Amino acid sequence: MYEQYVLETEKLSCERLAWTQPDWSRRADISDLIKVLNLKIMTLRFQEKEAAEMWDAWNLETYRLNQEKRPHYILDDCLTFLRAEGNPDAPAKLLVMRRSRRRPFDKGPYHDEHYPGEQCAYEELLLQDRFFPGGRQINTR
Repeated sequence: MYEQYVLETEKLSCERLAWTQPDWSRRADISDLIKVLNLKIMTLRFQEKEAAEMWDAWNLETYRLNQEKRPHYILDDCLTFLRAEGNPDAPAKLLVMRRSRRRPFDKGPYHDEHYPGEQCAYEELLLQDRFFPGGRQINTR
């Protein structure tokens, strides 16, 4: 799990260049917000507090640069989800969305469609205040 986290971090770092450079045509969207949010929460589960601060800044930047203006649960509560570790209602809301068969946003995307996806229900880890010891996966099911 940790190795994929590192790869996803590098991948998103490269993608971020495309939406932060003024001459590049790529624009930030909801999918990018979800990727940054997921990596931030996984960072906390791996107990990398300094990296979590970077993801906070990137999330705020991505939110500001987001070009997709439509109803979506991530846009509605982006800052709440970003601070999910201090607010049990936020991971509970994300967990309900993960477990729901009803997908009210036709175009998606949903946070469980991006890393870590089905590999890890990080919402449960947040609610239980559990971490990945030493960067290794713990049994969450």
